[in-house]
Amino acid sequence: MKNTDRFIWLKNLIIFFVRYLNIVLVTLSAGFVWNNYYNDYLGKPFSARGNEDWLLLLLYAVFFHIFSKIYSGYRIGSQRLTDIVYSNWLAVCITNMLIFVILILVTDANRGISLIFYLTFAEVLIILLWAYSANKLYFRLFAPRRVICFYGGRFPEHVLRKIRERPEKFELVDMCAFDGRKNIESMLEGVDGVVLYNLSEEKSAKIMALCLGKKLRYYLVPTVGDILLKTSDSMFLFDTPLYVAKNEGLRPEQRIVKRCGDIFFSLLAIAVLLPFMLVIALLIKLGDGGPVLYRQKRCTENDRVFTMYKFRSMIVSAEEEVGPRLSSENDPRVTIVGAFLRRFRLDELPQLFNILRGDMSFVGPRPERPELAADYVKKVPEFALRTAVKSGLTGYAQVMGRYDSSPEDKLKLDLVYIQTYSVLSDIKIILMTIKIVLFNLNEKKRKPPRAGRSEG
Repeated sequence: MKNTDRFIWLKNLIIFFVRYLNIVLVTLSAGFVWNNYYNDYLGKPFSARGNEDWLLLLLYAVFFHIFSKIYSGYRIGSQRLTDIVYSNWLAVCITNMLIFVILILVTDANRGISLIFYLTFAEVLIILLWAYSANKLYFRLFAPRRVICFYGGRFPEHVLRKIRERPEKFELVDMCAFDGRKNIESMLEGVDGVVLYNLSEEKSAKIMALCLGKKLRYYLVPTVGDILLKTSDSMFLFDTPLYVAKNEGLRPEQRIVKRCGDIFFSLLAIAVLLPFMLVIALLIKLGDGGPVLYRQKRCTENDRVFTMYKFRSMIVSAEEEVGPRLSSENDPRVTIVGAFLRRFRLDELPQLFNILRGDMSFVGPRPERPELAADYVKKVPEFALRTAVKSGLTGYAQVMGRYDSSPEDKLKLDLVYIQTYSVLSDIKIILMTIKIVLFNLNEKKRKPPRAGRSEG
């Protein structure tokens, strides 16, 4: 092993331990509270009650690890510092709530809820200190990667912008239109990796082969075909490997499980949130006397058109003069109540009834207006693949994308969901949605028009 390889291996090992140090610190703080507080209820010291307490601490660590993993709380160097803090804070809150429920069932210690808040506050301080220190250490060990971007066709302005938004991660050396005739081997000297965009398979393979020989990373911006290939099944025709992209949407058993979950949880959510929705309806009515709900035609599975419901967030005459158009930041048509509803996505709550009726699912591609969907299909024909499943209240495009995400980027995210569907992926997306709603993390400081939100 070369010295440089050994050094890189050592740095990666250090970061590995730093990432999981967070679990140890947070779990130890929970163990301290458990040992010094709940002893009062059980009458025995922590070490004298057998293995139950150690199992509880192990359960705490497992819960925290799972939720931190779901929220990408370990991605030091890949996620922004604020995202890492938010992710771990939410993971701590959910873990503490679950453990507190277990403690109530096991010890009947229901008077300890105030201490859970103190524990959460202390853990947030630990997380802040850990995240800041880990981030500093990571960028001290790993300098930004020097990359060169090879592209085909038109200049990829959006790729350039996104790379420049992460100066701590990437240092863009050059953008090069690659026609296949250039001697790129000399161009790869002094760089750590390449970004490939919109190149033919032959050109990409040529560059990848050089990267493999030089042990350079390559980052491929996938086409829709690449995503379908990556998410396909593999089989063998005798000694010939084949990839099978079925493109059939969900299997029958997956549809049944998903529909049963939609019915159960939509009924539960409606029962819990109905009083709150009635208050929202009253506030909208008192605001200007107009209708409470806004109805709009949208497309769902197999291009079926349905009526989607939302709480009205704009003035009644919002579309009378200029017709439907996308809303923008500080749109004067948005009411005071509507601005609050939009901030926390509360205007979407009536779609619980769409889910109960079977028009939508909790998770899936967001439904588009028929005219917008037809326009997108003309530009990107593969956009029609989104309707292989029911539209959803949330999806990968909502939790991973941004307001300025292009229809093609949203399509890629939706196809990843459709092609890799599982119940666990639905749970993960719902949990990620909670994070996005609470912290508004995919908002930009200057928001462009909000796609698909012409009125409410």
